[in-house]
Amino acid sequence: SLYNNWLVVILLVIYLIVTNILLINLLIAMFSHTFSKVHGNSDIYWKFQRYNLVVQYHSRPSLAPPFIILSHINLFIRRIIRKVP
Repeated sequence: SLYNNWLVVILLVIYLIVTNILLINLLIAMFSHTFSKVHGNSDIYWKFQRYNLVVQYHSRPSLAPPFIILSHINLFIRRIIRKVP
């Protein structure tokens, strides 16, 4: 009976170790798959974010606040010239 108890304990330990190793390998495989999907789309995400940044700053004046009046005068003159013809 003592032999059977030790055998059950040893088999249980072996089963738990093998199961943990398999689960860790499965977790690593899932992370690897997720990383490869994100890495594949990262260029598209970067280009989209850059486009949004360019669009956001395109309409802003390029000069610092003390000289921003020059930019506003330039925009005003351009709009007047466009409306003349």
